[in-house]
Amino acid sequence: MSKNDNRKFTQYIVKEGDTLWGLSNKFGVTISQLKELNKLSSDTIFIDQVLRIKEFPEIDDIILPPDLINNDRILNWITPIKNSSLKYEIPFPILFGIMLAESSGDPYIVSKKGAIGLMQLLPQTANWLSVNPCDPIQSIDGAARYVKELFDEFKDWEFVVAAYNAGPDKVKKYGGIPPIEETREYVQKVFSYSNCRLKNTF
Repeated sequence: MSKNDNRKFTQYIVKEGDTLWGLSNKFGVTISQLKELNKLSSDTIFIDQVLRIKEFPEIDDIILPPDLINNDRILNWITPIKNSSLKYEIPFPILFGIMLAESSGDPYIVSKKGAIGLMQLLPQTANWLSVNPCDPIQSIDGAARYVKELFDEFKDWEFVVAAYNAGPDKVKKYGGIPPIEETREYVQKVFSYSNCRLKNTF
């Protein structure tokens, strides 16, 4: 069986009034891409027709919860997170897991503590990283750079994730994951999205 036989796609059921032009604008794909994916020889589509919209990106070693598998809000961040992971030489599952734990893919969320955006950066952290936390691409890049610096310091991915949540000073104080329920649950949650433990490895 070829690789193409195993490809998965987001799908859409055509409703009254839908056009290829409208769907291309709605989903951010070109009319040509829609026609190629669905082997259409014309621009004509029909009510209740099932159309392939776009192919799922490969998600490495990530395990998505069932309610997130078809969530475009989540899938949209795979490529920029993958790019930043490669740029800073950190594991994609770690950075992607942090994003899921922090914001579930919502770039507009603000926490009670004032953390902002997709990667939930505090304003002082964003300033230190020279990024705009409201810009999801900058948020991802800043978080990736921060994660890289944490790993350079702690050399342990569980400590890195704990430090992202509780701050590096608490990890240094306790010599590991702090005895804070929120932080312990956070570390468990981030690693629950990954098939591999990644401890002390890249």
